Amino acid sequence: DLTERPTVNTQIMPSTLSESGMGLFGTFFPSELSVASYEVYVVNGFNEDVINSSGALRVRGGRGSQKSDNNENKALVGRVGLSPRLGVNFGASVHTGAYDDAGDHNLTIFGLDAKVTRGVWELQGEYGRVSADIDKVTSPSAAETQQGAYGQTNIHFLHDYFLPASVFTGVVRWDWVDFDADVAGDSELGLTFGLNFRPVEDAVFKLDYASVWKTPPNGPRGDARGRFFFAVATYF
Repeated sequence: DLTERPTVNTQIMPSTLSESGMGLFGTFFPSELSVASYEVYVVNGFNEDVINSSGALRVRGGRGSQKSDNNENKALVGRVGLSPRLGVNFGASVHTGAYDDAGDHNLTIFGLDAKVTRGVWELQGEYGRVSADIDKVTSPSAAETQQGAYGQTNIHFLHDYFLPASVFTGVVRWDWVDFDADVAGDSELGLTFGLNFRPVEDAVFKLDYASVWKTPPNGPRGDARGRFFFAVATYF
């Protein structure tokens, strides 16, 4: 519903990540009202580029090759989800495996997600945490732990007012990422307000305003920087 993805989904848990591998997924029904799901995959995993040229831990830079692994160890990816009733969904996921060429250092991403729909209202959010084994000889300043989260509220209104199946959606999202959980600062806060219009379900016009506050390591929080976004998207 907003133009930009949550920061936790771009920096802590890369949302457009794709990897070569294989796995299993399925669904089962614990009760008449509930649905549970599972996914388990074995994949190539990340590579040494999770440590960037400045010596900082940045997970999204370490996307592995689609053709070959950089070490002899595979990464394990899994998720379990539960919907105890219609409109309520919870999930927990993990991605863990060696990232360096020698296969001696591991990187683990843990995530929690939730979404609740009630009438015209939607509440959703996600939390992610990265834990990395760092070679402090070659990367002395790299963080060993990172984390982030977002919370978002949507309200849908004026259903079918202009066109059959058309709808407006108002959105408010809070973003937070801490690039080094072991030191003060090196973090980012964000607040985004958005309004979008869908003439049909698979097409949307979006107008957003995002404010971002950045805090350097061991420094004071900077002033807010605001940006407007306008986007048009259609899907097929």
